[in-house]
Amino acid sequence: MIRAVLFDYDGTLADTVPDVAAAGNRALAILGCPTHAEERTFYPFLGDGERQLVMRMLPAALWDDDETVDRMWALYREHYIPHMTDLTRPFPGIVELLRTLRALGIKTAIQTNKMHDYLPDILRGVFGGEPLFDAWQGNDRVTPLKPHPDHALKIAAALGVEPGECAFVGDSRQDMLAATAAGMLPVGVAWGYQPTQVLRETGARAILEHPSQLTDLIGEINRV
Repeated sequence: MIRAVLFDYDGTLADTVPDVAAAGNRALAILGCPTHAEERTFYPFLGDGERQLVMRMLPAALWDDDETVDRMWALYREHYIPHMTDLTRPFPGIVELLRTLRALGIKTAIQTNKMHDYLPDILRGVFGGEPLFDAWQGNDRVTPLKPHPDHALKIAAALGVEPGECAFVGDSRQDMLAATAAGMLPVGVAWGYQPTQVLRETGARAILEHPSQLTDLIGEINRV
């Protein structure tokens, strides 16, 4: 049975790119680097933690320049931290899904490579402080990031469920690989930042076209 669902954040629960792009382009402009005109350009940058995110925003010739990457990261955080929920919104149907899962007694959690200290502000600014999650875990700068399974396993233990009783819902290869490594059900979403083909190739057992389909999937599994 599925007793808990772990959700990725960026590209799964919420469309975060508008705020990511605003902070990234500001930092690039200060450094005198080209900015990115299209928000879609940022999609493949996400998924491997914030330092990798800002590195990928820079011209490739600067990726090995640690001093520039660190300066870019500092400038990015300077703008992003106070503005991380200005433009970010949950994807359509997400809040309703979370409410439904909790009404059904399914535990919910966020497992993200975003910085852990951002999560309280995200819960207030994006989800209005509504108690939609039983646990959340981000980058604590100690535990390996996804696709390593440690954070997912830590959440399952905190929720009091076995890994095999969890679905892991995400929009990236990192999510699918982390779910598989943790022994959880990998579920991809079609509305995120990586192509569904990538999700299938990295282990997705199902692809959701709309959030409401997750309750149907869990119902089918739990009836077997």
